[in-house]
Amino acid sequence: MKKRYICVAMLAVCSNFACTRKSTPAAAVNSKTEVPANDQVFVMVEEMPRFPGGESELINFINKHLIYPQEARDNGEEGRVIVQFVVTKEGRITNPEVVRSVSQSIDKEALRIISKMPLWQPGRQNGRPVDTRYTLPFMFQLQ
Repeated sequence: MKKRYICVAMLAVCSNFACTRKSTPAAAVNSKTEVPANDQVFVMVEEMPRFPGGESELINFINKHLIYPQEARDNGEEGRVIVQFVVTKEGRITNPEVVRSVSQSIDKEALRIISKMPLWQPGRQNGRPVDTRYTLPFMFQLQ
């Protein structure tokens, strides 16, 4: 019998807290009067970045572009990959990195999907677009 496979992107605002950030600095967001410096990357903002069309469109995009790696299928590899990236104030995706790995082939596929994403609606702080770190978990599961 042929094995089926699925990938689900688990989305929630709280997903941004799933992993700690690595070396990129983040600004405190408690002050309403704070104006971010150009090199600051926020972890949490008043309005988080959004994929065009919302979460359901993000899930559709991932499912449309996903190619479960043959090597991972052959080895029975499955699990949750967590990817962090920065959504710039222009809406571009930059600095994608795997912060929780499953396997090299699955991690590579998650990063490939991230690299194909269109421009996002940027995060906003104090009414201004800002660079925002975003965490996106992918669940790779064989069925």
